[in-house]
Amino acid sequence: MRACLALNYVPRGWREVKVTFIPKPDKSDYTDPKSYRPISLISFLLKTMERMCERELRGSALMNLPLHDKQHAYSLGKSTESALHQVITKIEEAIQNKEICLGSFIDIESAFDRTNFTSIKCALSRHKVEPALIDWIENMLSTRIINISTNPK
Repeated sequence: MRACLALNYVPRGWREVKVTFIPKPDKSDYTDPKSYRPISLISFLLKTMERMCERELRGSALMNLPLHDKQHAYSLGKSTESALHQVITKIEEAIQNKEICLGSFIDIESAFDRTNFTSIKCALSRHKVEPALIDWIENMLSTRIINISTNPK
């Protein structure tokens, strides 16, 4: 794994991802691709390397330059539940104080799927992540080999 990082290399066997599409229950039209949930099976070794990279990011880059305090994703001790709690608290405070509360909610469809590699690389650079780690992450994301299976076994 050290050599992979030093050489900016992801072995082919690690890059191969098997994707199986599982039908979502109670859909009326299974000709619509959104009626299926993709399940990705990746190498245990790649998953281990990803976890090591995540620990490095959390232990250095995100400690030195934390994410915005209002961000709940990828933040220790925060979750969807804490985000909802924060919104509900604001609404309850407005009701209690007889104030008006205006909310705006945005759902960006497939937001993470549409994030391009350049944006990821720029964000990592802004957080002063080691260049070798940035290069390895970019390589890992851009050289994946995806095998699609429509008949789960």
